[in-house]
Amino acid sequence: MDKRTIGGRITDMINPIAVKEMRQAVKSRLIIWVLMLFLLIQLVVIIVVLVFSKEFDDFNAGPGVFMTILSILLGTCLLFIPAITALRLASERSDSNLDLLFITTLRPRHIMWGKLVAAVILTLLFFSACLPFMTLTYLFRGLDLPSMFILLGLDFLVVVLSIQGSIMLAACPGGLIARGIRFLFGLALLVAAFGYTIAISGAMLFGGIGSSLTTWNFWGPALTIVACIFLLIGLLNVLSVALVSPPSSNKMIGVRIYTLFLWIASMVIIAVWMSVIPRGRFLEEIIYSWSACAGIGACILLFISICERQEWGLRIRRTIPQNIFLRLPAFLLYTGAAGGVLLSVLIMAASFLIGFFVVIALGKDPDDEFVRMLPYSAFYFISYALTALLIKRIFFKRVTFFGLPIAIALVLLIAGTAFPVIAAFLLKKGAWYDTSELWLICNPFVMLAEYRTFWHEAMLFSGIWCAVISLIMLPWFVKQFRSFKPLKITKTEIEDTTDERELSKVSA
Repeated sequence: MDKRTIGGRITDMINPIAVKEMRQAVKSRLIIWVLMLFLLIQLVVIIVVLVFSKEFDDFNAGPGVFMTILSILLGTCLLFIPAITALRLASERSDSNLDLLFITTLRPRHIMWGKLVAAVILTLLFFSACLPFMTLTYLFRGLDLPSMFILLGLDFLVVVLSIQGSIMLAACPGGLIARGIRFLFGLALLVAAFGYTIAISGAMLFGGIGSSLTTWNFWGPALTIVACIFLLIGLLNVLSVALVSPPSSNKMIGVRIYTLFLWIASMVIIAVWMSVIPRGRFLEEIIYSWSACAGIGACILLFISICERQEWGLRIRRTIPQNIFLRLPAFLLYTGAAGGVLLSVLIMAASFLIGFFVVIALGKDPDDEFVRMLPYSAFYFISYALTALLIKRIFFKRVTFFGLPIAIALVLLIAGTAFPVIAAFLLKKGAWYDTSELWLICNPFVMLAEYRTFWHEAMLFSGIWCAVISLIMLPWFVKQFRSFKPLKITKTEIEDTTDERELSKVSA
């Protein structure tokens, strides 16, 4: 193997999207001006502290100056880099330039990873430009190097997570109004992330986080937070890939496989904490919180699933396994409404049962609120989702809008929660205190309230509704599974495909 072949292979390993994005960043005057302004502001802060700060004489100016520079760094990276990355992707995702994402031979995941890698490199550029000024703050005394690097690492992970979130929002389809709403929503999240990260960083710095590096009190929460951030980044990435994939592709298989991986990884993290911390009330709350978070994630997957396709094209049917035993897990993981709904329900049930039996194995009595709240709240959301899917199949068969089932579910949710309360208020002539609790029976959040005397009626109603709508949709589920069959290829088609491959090899 000659050197040119090795060099060519190394060159092919470099993501071309990352190269393109970095080339545009180098040529962009906006990035250069922002970087120069960023360095100038830091220089001014250092000069002002050296000349006017009274704490500098007491050798205690380091933490204040460090937090000031860290706030400037985090604000610049959180508000500028995700915004410019999202705007570039949104311009390519627009209706006028949509073909640019599909005429390339690159896969959608390579495009999304290239966008993320380029933004991360740009973030490293800003962090490296800030390091000399961070070093000067150490000379001002009052802080230690481990605390500095811990906070820089935490802020860097928050910025990477924000970049991936902005990429996912920009990958969503929609017109100008939808993009404007997503921009405002993303901006609000970035501002909130900036405030919380600065508050946590300040508490960690002034609390002396660097002095606990040799204890589990640091490494346990730190490793858990880092693992959760990386898992969330991966989830947002696979969602971005699914959003930019062609409609005819098996776009949801990556999302569902990663969802199962995320669910198993979260159980591993909980198991590690169970083996470390002593058994007590705090451990039970961790298990209950995990079950609730897993149920919420499964509900989100459920409402995404009801918007998916109900028929499979030739491109997907070619990859369906021939073996009947492999076809059932493939049915759960492949793109399709029925498989996604079934997978979501299985995750909900497994999360509740695992949490229930783990608490019993610990020798504790399961919390009454936990036993009542989670399964019956899930019954409400399953009922709303399946009812919306049924309405869409009956009245809106020819409508191809992706988010129509979610819109129907939201309308049903508003009609079931707000309208009965307003009607009760009008019938009782404005007397809220005389309103019966039965008017809240369609509200899925009633199990979270303190209406303990009303829980039995709500449990009975949600269980009956879920059972009835499941029986109505059962023929549809059976039909979906029976139609999930591989494409039968004749012998002539196999010979034609073989000839085409041989011709392509000869031409190559």
